[in-house]
Amino acid sequence: DLASGAVYETASYWSDRQLLHLKWYIETAEETSLVEYDLRMIFPEELLLLLRHTGFTVQERLGWYDRTPFGPESATHIVIAAV
Repeated sequence: DLASGAVYETASYWSDRQLLHLKWYIETAEETSLVEYDLRMIFPEELLLLLRHTGFTVQERLGWYDRTPFGPESATHIVIAAV
């Protein structure tokens, strides 16, 4: 039950590999567990090039799951593409 606990995060970023390594420390009254994972960071223009190079057509770009348009202030980049 996380309602009586907390989550702490540490992050390390390797720009040469565009890799973000995250560690989540999840504390409950009973224990503390560790969850680690890596995220590959892909820049917006790089993603468009990769999709087009592999035969996809970009249909829409969104800045959030509520379908907000993608723009310079967007923290998220969602691309809808089709072959």
